[in-house]
Amino acid sequence: MKKLLLSLASLINAGKDAVLVTIVESSGSVPRGQGARMLVADSGLVCGTIGGGALEHMALSEAADVLRVKNSRSQRLDLSNSGAATLGMVCGGSVGLYYLYINGGGADAIALAGRLPELLQSREPAWLIVRIADGTRGSIIFYDACNGFSRSDVAPNGLVPILSGRRALIELGGDRYFAERLSNAGTVYIFGAGHVARELVPLLSRVDFSCAVLDDRAEFARPELFPEAYRVLLTDFSDIGRDIELTGDDYVVVMTRGHGHDADVEAHALRSEARYIGVMGSASKRVTVSRKMLEQGFSPEDLERVKTPIGLEIKSDTPAEIAVSIAAELILKRAESG
Repeated sequence: MKKLLLSLASLINAGKDAVLVTIVESSGSVPRGQGARMLVADSGLVCGTIGGGALEHMALSEAADVLRVKNSRSQRLDLSNSGAATLGMVCGGSVGLYYLYINGGGADAIALAGRLPELLQSREPAWLIVRIADGTRGSIIFYDACNGFSRSDVAPNGLVPILSGRRALIELGGDRYFAERLSNAGTVYIFGAGHVARELVPLLSRVDFSCAVLDDRAEFARPELFPEAYRVLLTDFSDIGRDIELTGDDYVVVMTRGHGHDADVEAHALRSEARYIGVMGSASKRVTVSRKMLEQGFSPEDLERVKTPIGLEIKSDTPAEIAVSIAAELILKRAESG
């Protein structure tokens, strides 16, 4: 999402028109589900995908026509047996596509491009909202709690209370809106800036997680080692509360160089409402650290919040493979949390 929106801002800044193609509805078996997007310009596909194959080829042709006539439109495609002849593919479901035409030289688009970088860097939750309407009434709206709507003229009263979960198709005031929460809500706090952390941060960044890396060694806590992280901190693991405040949206990944440091971080995380707490290490390490937690007054139920060993079981061995398993687990946790 971040790459797609920054690409959109670049097109607008260059005065180029674009079409934002979004799957706003899906049912049954489909290549990609609700929320999949791609960005199309005169040159063709810029970035993103709605599933590839014949479906995407057809959608690219439709987007080119939208660019030609300069009007937004909706489209419903049947991917079941009965609709297979149209696309030459049988997935068993259906998708509803919306093609939003964006006039790169328009005042609204220029204002949008100016606000996008700030929104994507913000630590506050924000929403991307597309008003689904044919012709010239389609539009992009952003909402965040600090600044409100980017376009109050097309944002109806009552829309804010309905914003929930990760994405939703909303009908309000006779119009339809597709709303998606930008994935900058919550931070992955990675404690320990070693080999796995260096593999993990780029992976998480690619799937729209914001990462902060913390270590107590100055030679490891260096921003140039983690260019994709929004924050790199030199900290004292026994007193991390002086540097950060964990919230219920945050993820904690513990991979320090020793049991004692792991125990300090885990104890701090357990006193918070952190959404996810994962600790890298063996079963024997888990026993050692868990014993320390119980000695500090944590209950067995508290310890059930901690995932050790961290990551999905894919028989990972190298730092890169371990990073893949951790990233996969965080993606799953985010999806399950809505």
